[in-house]
Amino acid sequence: MISSSPFFKGSQSSSDVIFSEAIITAFSSANFFYFSVNDLKTFEDALLIVRLSRIGCVIENLYSWTQPIEIDWAGGLNLRYLPEQKLYYARKGRILLLSPNRETLVQSITQKGNAKTETVLAAELMRNQEKHLAWGTFTPQQEDFQGLFSQIHFYLTLMQNQLALKCETKITPDMETPWTVLLTEVVSSPLQEPADALFSCSLNTGVPIKTWFRAFETIPKASIVLPSDNPTEIPFMEWIKSFSPFVNNEFHIALDSFYTDEIIPFIPKYCVIAKTNPNMCENIVQAIMDPTIIILGEKNKALPASNSNEYIIPLIGSSQTDLRIQCAEGSLLFANNKELQNQVIEHIKNKPAPNEGNYSLILHIRPEKLITEIDNAITVFTESNVLQFHDPKKINDLFNKIKLFKEIKIKVSLNKGQLKIAGIAEFNNKIIKTTQ
Repeated sequence: MISSSPFFKGSQSSSDVIFSEAIITAFSSANFFYFSVNDLKTFEDALLIVRLSRIGCVIENLYSWTQPIEIDWAGGLNLRYLPEQKLYYARKGRILLLSPNRETLVQSITQKGNAKTETVLAAELMRNQEKHLAWGTFTPQQEDFQGLFSQIHFYLTLMQNQLALKCETKITPDMETPWTVLLTEVVSSPLQEPADALFSCSLNTGVPIKTWFRAFETIPKASIVLPSDNPTEIPFMEWIKSFSPFVNNEFHIALDSFYTDEIIPFIPKYCVIAKTNPNMCENIVQAIMDPTIIILGEKNKALPASNSNEYIIPLIGSSQTDLRIQCAEGSLLFANNKELQNQVIEHIKNKPAPNEGNYSLILHIRPEKLITEIDNAITVFTESNVLQFHDPKKINDLFNKIKLFKEIKIKVSLNKGQLKIAGIAEFNNKIIKTTQ
């Protein structure tokens, strides 16, 4: 609602309602509006431009005659100020301009557009209006991102059962920051779709993962140091990183439901498959068996399983949650659930990469299923009175809102610094019909 916008503060009087109705009428009949803002924290310099309908013009006239409005001559611009809402606005024919900042509104009216710029904007409007619900440009304000992304262009499309968002930008590398330079070297390639799971992704890092680790060493307080060859004792995460020299650029990750019968009922069922370099299994087995792994301060060793080329690392929980590692058929596999493991392996074997489009990352998320699994895990705590919510209704309302989305798919492509992100959120028609 307009009345809850940052433009309007204080209680909602009858004059607020009338003005809100005028704006709503304008939006209901207009097919295009413009919005811009520089200060994303306070929205104090926000600007909204919309073309009023005929009834919107009539309502605006009635409002200006019957409600207290301060006239600001502003050198002939004839601005109007709403003291209760602390909002400036002006009408030029059927064009309505609104802003909480007087200077912003004055500049928007008096600034003369470049003829070339106007032609470009008109062409963009003709090109996008029929295809997109909204489109625009976002300029990052944070210092860390402003140097990396100068501008981000976005396009939003609303369909009957889906909401689609596309973003495009160019990466500007910092020559003193190796990981940003790597981003401009990556070229996407055909990538296989992820397996069907609660959360799954396919990833192609473009350059060897060990190169990324070394590049990220430049980030303060987030350094990733590769261990020396065959150390006698090694922390668990460093042990995982020690496999980076043996794998290439392609990874498949899947998470599907939780072990709700464990002491910690939020242990997820997961499977990670990394494509390995040829003839690396012997070296990988040595890296698995040689070191003593430190897990939560306790020393542990990998144990050979009954299956060949499979090894077990006991972790938190019962034996069903133990980490199982395999090296076979050109892949290094980490998993704690046999069913999910077989599912991902079969998917990789039977689903070749599509011919259309090159990507660095393909991500699938199922919000409805995720919330159902989280709810099942939380129930274990609430039924035993270990966990109680102060306001369960708010939690349920939040869960129901997330369940409105059945599936979210995101595809990321990189081509020498040109970054494109395409995301599609599919609505859950069953939930929508129930709420209606």
